[in-house]
Amino acid sequence: MAEVRIALLGAGSMGTVHAAAYANMPVVSVVGVYSRDAARAAAVAALCKAPPFTDVAELIEAADVDAIDVCLPSENHHDVVIPALEAGKHVFCESPLALDLDQALSMRDTARRVGRLLQVVEEADDIVFGYFPAVYLHAFTIVQLQLGQHFLLGQQQVFPVDGIGIR
Repeated sequence: MAEVRIALLGAGSMGTVHAAAYANMPVVSVVGVYSRDAARAAAVAALCKAPPFTDVAELIEAADVDAIDVCLPSENHHDVVIPALEAGKHVFCESPLALDLDQALSMRDTARRVGRLLQVVEEADDIVFGYFPAVYLHAFTIVQLQLGQHFLLGQQQVFPVDGIGIR
């Protein structure tokens, strides 16, 4: 299985959890961690052996990025998701996707227009914290294989589920 190269946007609590999970996934390589705060970017980047970034546009535009994982505050999602999709990246975004319907629809429409996957994480404790590595491996296996069907992974089950993600 080829390696999936992830850019992680956000070095707060969820960004830290995501970085630690990625560090334990042999098919995932974090190619950069963004935060406005250089010290936070460096600390979280160290968890997954990635370089820190304080310029979000530079990381989004990087050629070695397959997908963007957005762990920023919800009010900032639209400002990074649209440029990431337009740069040809798949996007995995923490929920809620947006704080208003117009922004959510704009992101959905952009993903459809550019043919990229926009996946939204559901923050249910039993999914994110109970099956965290499976959920993330699931999302980026979809990105990697360019599947037209989404799958939900549990501890020992893999089965197709309609309506997961936005296509």
